[in-house]
Amino acid sequence: MGSDLEIVDRPLALEVQKAAGIYALGAQTDDEFGESLTRLKRGLERLDIIIATVLVEGTDYDTPSYAGTYVDKDGTEHKKKNLRLPGAEKLALMARLVPSFDFQRLVGDGDTVPDIVYVVKCRLHMGSHDGPVVAEGLGSANTFETKYRYRYAEKSCPACGAVGSIRKSQFPPRGAEKGTPPGWWCKECKADFVKDDESITLQGAGKVDNPDPLDLDNTVLKMAKTRGFRDAVKMATGGSARLEQDMEDLPAGNAQPKAAESGQTVAQSPARAELVDRLFILAKDRGVTKFGDMFDHIRATNGILAGRMTTVIRDFSDNEIRSAVEAWEKK
Repeated sequence: MGSDLEIVDRPLALEVQKAAGIYALGAQTDDEFGESLTRLKRGLERLDIIIATVLVEGTDYDTPSYAGTYVDKDGTEHKKKNLRLPGAEKLALMARLVPSFDFQRLVGDGDTVPDIVYVVKCRLHMGSHDGPVVAEGLGSANTFETKYRYRYAEKSCPACGAVGSIRKSQFPPRGAEKGTPPGWWCKECKADFVKDDESITLQGAGKVDNPDPLDLDNTVLKMAKTRGFRDAVKMATGGSARLEQDMEDLPAGNAQPKAAESGQTVAQSPARAELVDRLFILAKDRGVTKFGDMFDHIRATNGILAGRMTTVIRDFSDNEIRSAVEAWEKK
């Protein structure tokens, strides 16, 4: 591996220009063009066969509900696949493509620039590392990405030390005077605490900055490498119409279904993301571990009819989620 990412302007000789691209298409005889067209169509048909019969959904790819669509040669519409690393590896093996990698590592101050940034170039060679390069792909990753920049702090039990075990109680602590408000309890050791116990209330909770971003060095490198490899495989197989690679990199809840009226992807706003985060944290604090129970709370708070289809969090509006959050915070 090395740092080999400079973009160099190399003027192409006219002879080289004529050997590829639109010049090459024009130079082909009708028979040669017909053969190239046949091979291209057959290759795409076989890519569809590989996706349908070799790749395993959930392991090699995902099919998110919000994914775009493509139409095969028979006119059948399919949802685009979110290509995972195992699927990309299988496609590379099927196409006899061997990857090589170059990377660039950048280090920032952690305030205005990520602590670690990796940019990886993947080259796919025909047959072996000595073979000609068929396609290139780029991937990057950095410690400012949400899943690396933050972690979720959970309250620990002052009695047994169990992390994430503290829950708000529906009852006053055992042995407390009459009229004492509900406090806290530990789901592990069953200890209970008064509502204003500072050993609990002063603990941080929710999304906080990751205090050790440098521990993620290898993780960030591997993610950039994976993204570059998948990008190269997609390009080498002509699979962009069928395969995506970035949908799984979206923060949870950010990938939304297409709006029926506009056909445009609806991005989750930072305000909505904060609302959803607060809802999940409050649900966990109250011992709500099933999505169905959380959705029932949202419905009950907003008077939503049971018959309305609400099976995922994006089915609820910002105002409905806000009402549910406020109702829980008042308790």
